[in-house]
Amino acid sequence: MFLFLFLLLPFSALQSTICSVNSLDQLKTILNTVNSCDLIAFDIDCTLVIPNDMVLRPCGSDYFLKQCSNIPTAQIQQLISKILLSRLLSPLDADMPDYLRQLQAQTKIIALTSHSPGRLGAINNVEAWRRQELMRAGFDFSSTFSYYQHIVFGDLIHEGVYPVFKDGILFTALLSKAKALQALLGRVKYQPKRIFFIDDSKDQVEALHTALEKHEIESVCIHYNRVEMLNDRFDETIAQQQFDFLRIHEQWLSDSDVRQMDKRAE
Repeated sequence: MFLFLFLLLPFSALQSTICSVNSLDQLKTILNTVNSCDLIAFDIDCTLVIPNDMVLRPCGSDYFLKQCSNIPTAQIQQLISKILLSRLLSPLDADMPDYLRQLQAQTKIIALTSHSPGRLGAINNVEAWRRQELMRAGFDFSSTFSYYQHIVFGDLIHEGVYPVFKDGILFTALLSKAKALQALLGRVKYQPKRIFFIDDSKDQVEALHTALEKHEIESVCIHYNRVEMLNDRFDETIAQQQFDFLRIHEQWLSDSDVRQMDKRAE
């Protein structure tokens, strides 16, 4: 992927656009024009952070979904929550946490996730768990709209769950990110001059761009496909051991845990 030619033009001439970038340097080229009147909204998974275990990354997604389909419905939430509680995350870009702290001194930044809030298996509160997970990776969005401690969007209930905004993170509960974001801005009574939206999903980027354009909100929607540049190697043997152990012990082993077990067994 390459940066679109519009970057060669004066940014002030833009109204609303979509672009694709695959590196933090390219992303910085776009975001270096932000000011205090703008809002930046970052997707979380595979945009800001990525799991250390390969089966939890895009390279292992097909195998992961196949394994999950073999887990009884009554157990699936409990076992998935055990994985989420045990997994370790790393910043997708090592320099991203420091860069975001610099941006937070210039403008408002929030995080968005399709996760539903509330309880999930062994996770008592997804909002608190997600914040702690992000903070361990070096990200903290709690200063954005901090005067709103906890916003519940009961009017946007979807399949029994509603979006929630807490600690600078918008949990959309599988609702469209565009709809949830617009609801948030209405609730906090904030109208940014421009919205910069960054997501690894091209579909999400295009959907949000279309929605904001309909409401005549100037936006720059960025498909950040840095994750596609990773040289990940998925090992099915390790993944199989992880899921076998999970089913028996309800405990998730990291890639390194499995390798150490294999060495001890030699």
